[in-house]
Amino acid sequence: MNSEPILFKGAKVFDPLCLRFRNLDFVVQSQKIVETGTLSHAGYSTVNLKGYWVLPGFVDSHCHILGVGQKEDVCNLEKFDDIHKMFEHIKHSLRSLSSPYVFRGWDETKLGIVPSRDLIRKFLGDVEILLIRRCGHVAVISEALERKHGLHTKNGMVSEDQLSDLLQKIPHSLESLEIYLKKGCERALKYGVTTIHSDDLHRTNVVKLITILRAQRKLRIQEELALKTPEDVYKLRKLFGFYSPHLTIPGIKIYLDGSLGGRTAYLEEEYSDKPGSRGVLNHTCENLERFLNVCAANGLTLSIHVIGDGALNAVLKTIYRAHRIPFIKLIHLQITKPEHIIKLKKLRINITVQPGFWKSDREMARSRIGDRMKYAYKFRDMYLKMLKVGFSSDAPVETIDPRYGIEAAMELGFEWEEAVALYTWGSAQLSSIPVFRNAGRIAKGYYADFLIYDSDPRKMSIPASVFVGGREVYPGR
Repeated sequence: MNSEPILFKGAKVFDPLCLRFRNLDFVVQSQKIVETGTLSHAGYSTVNLKGYWVLPGFVDSHCHILGVGQKEDVCNLEKFDDIHKMFEHIKHSLRSLSSPYVFRGWDETKLGIVPSRDLIRKFLGDVEILLIRRCGHVAVISEALERKHGLHTKNGMVSEDQLSDLLQKIPHSLESLEIYLKKGCERALKYGVTTIHSDDLHRTNVVKLITILRAQRKLRIQEELALKTPEDVYKLRKLFGFYSPHLTIPGIKIYLDGSLGGRTAYLEEEYSDKPGSRGVLNHTCENLERFLNVCAANGLTLSIHVIGDGALNAVLKTIYRAHRIPFIKLIHLQITKPEHIIKLKKLRINITVQPGFWKSDREMARSRIGDRMKYAYKFRDMYLKMLKVGFSSDAPVETIDPRYGIEAAMELGFEWEEAVALYTWGSAQLSSIPVFRNAGRIAKGYYADFLIYDSDPRKMSIPASVFVGGREVYPGR
């Protein structure tokens, strides 16, 4: 691929390190950028980009690519703001699906009510169905499915652990997984996302997952396997490593707490709208330290889902006392106090945050944590304190379109140039795999992953062409 050098000449190219556009020519060969500067045509096949703009490919450092593809099917409930219309849609959709049924995307802040076991029985009858909230951390189960699996719940609401176990008992077929991956990759590439860090070990097994991931050749995927126990690492340790320029599995992900929307994020103090509850801490500090040790011993990355300030306290406490520390990436950090930021900087922890949550969740978050909103979404403070931070979407919870996160970041005080830098080179640096860090910039030695725009991208247009490894992959003429 690209064995012959190709010169891309005359474009205005954005550099995320100096935060500006400049006129730059670059040569692509064997998937990499091999030369940059003001270059002559001599000896090269040439693509004339005069009048065009070029950005590095976006790097989404936390998403769920299979979920992005699945979001396009009939099981997506995000659009509904009326409980009756939502159940009408579900009832109609059941005709084309097989039992047990799984739908995702409801949001009580839009519906004005939380779905329940009783409502499922009222609208759908005695069916085996699971309705997952948009955050993916809370769900309601029908009485029939509850009976089948011997569960006992309060009006159908299942805990995060119960939800995880249930989903593993309702696996996707290999064919469905292949369709979801294809659709997810197409959606990402449409908006210029060329590299992702993804967590997809849900409703499937690791063999099926790796099979489909190894087959795709358009997107660069860093897969992080969501595991429950340190012992699981030893069972799967032969599967970790660098597979190809399009797939690496460098480590694992654990969920330390849940979500603010589901009131399962673990807080220092109780929820403002649910007195007596601080959320759920899924792992003790002792168990978290076991994860740190096993990942360090096996040279693996440990990515940790951390939303609440109570969960962040647990992480920091554990890291400070740990004897061995692996490459760590913290995901979310929606509530961070000044003392947290100081400690995070001292430890040089890798952090990926989702500015898009500021746009979609801030009113919900305000109801959950009240005056503590002054500590929420402090992503600008992290950046100004020079923490190692990158941007991501958490798609399909939010759209995988980086423009949404960039617009939200600008509302939080970032300049467009800063936001793009954190969505490209900044996010690429959150990988523990050196070759995957060679993304997010048009520079010698970097992957030739770039976006061509026929108008100024600062006007929030989408790319006209997307290249990965010097090959046009979208629209893929």
